[in-house]
Amino acid sequence: MSSIKPVQKSLREQPTPVPVDSMAVAMTSNGTPCVAAPPGPAPEPRIAENYTENGREYHGFRRGKYMFPCDEMDRMDIFHKFFSVARCDVLHSAPLSSPVEELRILDVGTGTGIWAIDM
Repeated sequence: MSSIKPVQKSLREQPTPVPVDSMAVAMTSNGTPCVAAPPGPAPEPRIAENYTENGREYHGFRRGKYMFPCDEMDRMDIFHKFFSVARCDVLHSAPLSSPVEELRILDVGTGTGIWAIDM
């Protein structure tokens, strides 16, 4: 019957500890530590400036790719016009029993209110 003996590594085979103050430590493929200097400060992201065209301010990031203005009110009015044209100026789909002049409409969350004015 054979007995299994534990294997002891000599102290010379043990890697020496590396101080890790502000250094980044990684292990190489053979298991030895690889010390690298910490990365420098991250570069600041380049933010493109907005530009003004025809009295409206547009995003400068990827100029020309996003065709709507930065101002939310202008953008919402343009969307209202798009949907009005797409729906042939039909402002509602609900069946109305009485004339529109006699109805009351609660304007909640309809943007700039241009829909309620057109209604």
